[in-house]
Amino acid sequence: MKTIYQLHLCILVTGFLVHSAAARPVERFVLDQDNPVVIPVGAKTATTVQFPRSIQGLFGYGLTKGDVPGTYHYAHPDGSRVLTLRNLMPDKEAFVSVLLGKEDLFVLHLKPSVDPPVTVHLFDPSSIEAARLARAVGSDVIAERKLDPGTARLFNLLKLGKNERTFRNAVPHLYQ
Repeated sequence: MKTIYQLHLCILVTGFLVHSAAARPVERFVLDQDNPVVIPVGAKTATTVQFPRSIQGLFGYGLTKGDVPGTYHYAHPDGSRVLTLRNLMPDKEAFVSVLLGKEDLFVLHLKPSVDPPVTVHLFDPSSIEAARLARAVGSDVIAERKLDPGTARLFNLLKLGKNERTFRNAVPHLYQ
């Protein structure tokens, strides 16, 4: 009897660990110069953000490389497209301006999260990946995810509405 309880406990713990490890591994967003991109950042794990071009500058109140106190710790190798973030104060949010290239300035809204993604990929509004993110859910995806037609329609409307300005430029045929 004791062995059965131990087995059940082991199954429950394993299920919990698998669920928490695979909850939000990767997220994808399209950059928009008119709207900040919300990035969930955790205190226990780092979130890596990949940009479409190399980062020329980072500006924001509360950012620290670890040498002075701050709200969010960051690491960025010079000339790379990668930025790593970790929340140091779980109740504080921050806005970070990121200069890509010589003239493209984007804003990130860093929000504390207990379940942050491990990686966030950011895409240019004109890229092929941005158009793929805006594509409507087809019948193959509906069958794969076992969605009913009403859910698929709602999902498509939410997807189009979320980044309406960006997608209107990238895929104008969806807005006619």
